[in-house]
Amino acid sequence: MPVDNSIRSYIDSHLIVGLADDLFFNELEVILGDIFELLPTAPGNARDSASYLAYVISRQYMRSGNHGQQSRFAQRMGELLRRLYHEPAFIAPLGRAPARDGFALLLVLYRVHYVLTMNGLLAEGAPLRLDAGEPLRVLQIIVGSVYGPWHAHIRLQGGLRDYYHCRIREHAGSPQMEIGRFRGALAGLELRLATWNMQGTSATSESKWRTRLLQLARVNDLVAVQEAGTPPASAQLVTRLDVPDQFGTVQVVEQYLWQAGTLARPEAYQVYFLDVQRLRVNLALVLRADVRVDVREVLVIADGVVESGSLPVARPALGVRLRRRAAGATAGEEVTVYNFHALSGGGSNAPRMLREVSWHTDTPYVLLGDFNRDPAQGNWISPQDLARIEPAGDNTHPSTGALTMLDYAVVNGSTEPITPGVVDVPGPSDHLPVSYVIRFS
Repeated sequence: MPVDNSIRSYIDSHLIVGLADDLFFNELEVILGDIFELLPTAPGNARDSASYLAYVISRQYMRSGNHGQQSRFAQRMGELLRRLYHEPAFIAPLGRAPARDGFALLLVLYRVHYVLTMNGLLAEGAPLRLDAGEPLRVLQIIVGSVYGPWHAHIRLQGGLRDYYHCRIREHAGSPQMEIGRFRGALAGLELRLATWNMQGTSATSESKWRTRLLQLARVNDLVAVQEAGTPPASAQLVTRLDVPDQFGTVQVVEQYLWQAGTLARPEAYQVYFLDVQRLRVNLALVLRADVRVDVREVLVIADGVVESGSLPVARPALGVRLRRRAAGATAGEEVTVYNFHALSGGGSNAPRMLREVSWHTDTPYVLLGDFNRDPAQGNWISPQDLARIEPAGDNTHPSTGALTMLDYAVVNGSTEPITPGVVDVPGPSDHLPVSYVIRFS
């Protein structure tokens, strides 16, 4: 369900950059009251509206240079939620809604509180004021108030720095919040992945598909393509998928069957294509159409909400949730792989988009793409325990005499060392392809 229009309008007009702390939290309390009031009658709208609130806070207030402000916000948010979570006006709507819907809303707020806390702890003197365990304790308060003893509804695993990862799972017929890194289900899962900015800025990119891209697709489980231009003319449209993003806005993903071989040597590939009506930033995911990988779900993570009648958001992430079919594979072995092309001029939206991916992905994940920022300039992940940059083995741009590394992977959920990505030879693009073997354990 989409973001509630009145709540969105209020957020856009009142949560503006430069607010004094007191005014910000006064406005935040009003917004939270409206969202909780919406929960019993329109739980999907309430969840998506909370997700939009989290996105705006992330975009405007979670930056690498404002740890002091995030420290203050973390402390104030803990105080605000502790107070609200004792008030009947917030407890009652949760009690009238299905538990799964209530959990989803509470986890949105928990994630924001957690990120503000972990980033805020980097500020000077913050460890004397902030406690990394506070977001969890606040969550336990409201769960205990509404649903009974929290330990029956929240399952914990790992240490505090793993608690950014949270999801809802059925346990003994009832929903349960899982917080932390749950290991074991992915043991032995291995994926061969590649990323390539194809520079497909024109509609006549067929030759790039049939040459370099086909070579990559033959030796990888999945290839993430940025600047994908248009699908190859030899691909047959199978269906158009309506995929709601994290704000409930429907994004159309086209699924193609690409017959790239001959009658004597057939080769078939699945192509998932996201057209944002700008050839330069269209995205594609290419997978072999055989039994090696099952696509369980297609996902889109948007960088904002579009205005009615305007072009789609230009820099989303396109993902597929995969199950590897191999000896010993089990039903629980799933991972999500995303394709992302960050803004030019430094990839300023990469940190917030990684947070969005993390907040709205309930499996381990890999984010592949052109990040438009070199990891040699520093770790841009915020908070830093959210995921891990896996660099390429060499620079990737420009393709001749490469000077910077813009194309690489960001991984969450793999505890095994990953060999730096193999950088391919120059080809028909200004970026070099990069290939990885990623093992999950």
